[in-house]
Amino acid sequence: RKVLRTADAFLPSIEAMAGIAAVSPQIVGNGFLLRGQATAPVGVTGVEPGKVSAIANIGNRLIAGSTALNNATVIIGSKLAENLGIGVGQVVRMQSERGVELPLAVGGIFDLGLDALDSRTAIVNLSTARTLFEMEQGISRIEVKLADLHQAEAFGRRIAADTGLKVTPWTEGNAQLLDGLRAQGSSGDLIKAFALITIV
Repeated sequence: RKVLRTADAFLPSIEAMAGIAAVSPQIVGNGFLLRGQATAPVGVTGVEPGKVSAIANIGNRLIAGSTALNNATVIIGSKLAENLGIGVGQVVRMQSERGVELPLAVGGIFDLGLDALDSRTAIVNLSTARTLFEMEQGISRIEVKLADLHQAEAFGRRIAADTGLKVTPWTEGNAQLLDGLRAQGSSGDLIKAFALITIV
């Protein structure tokens, strides 16, 4: 597992750059959400409690509950909730790829309109993710949202040069996606569901 042990040192300088709209340090990994006999694979994202909507505006896409996160709650996608037959307030078990298991109450349910995200995404508090993935220190990645998404490559190069970290602009590998979204005339909302720059 890749751990950014020194990333905290770079956060203030990245946040201070003109053109940066939001910065979200995260711990990510894979696991399973379990409810009774039902099991679903999930991609787990641990975020700072106040930054649930920092990159993708989950708050605007919430269909039940809230985006408030504590150590005992999880926010999940609508398809995931549907597949497991669960709603806000119900308790599920989260099992990480490290074998750590925690009971968590569903705090909120969102619908981004993308099956791949709505059926597999589970968002938890950063400290909950730290426990699940046995990461005592450091983070997995930093996601950065830009005021102008078309500047992703330029910002990526600049941040990589300043920090020495590996930086991936969202445009990398997503040219077809962008063309498709532009054709639909819906690029604005959907692109905001993706990290615009990922620092790993």
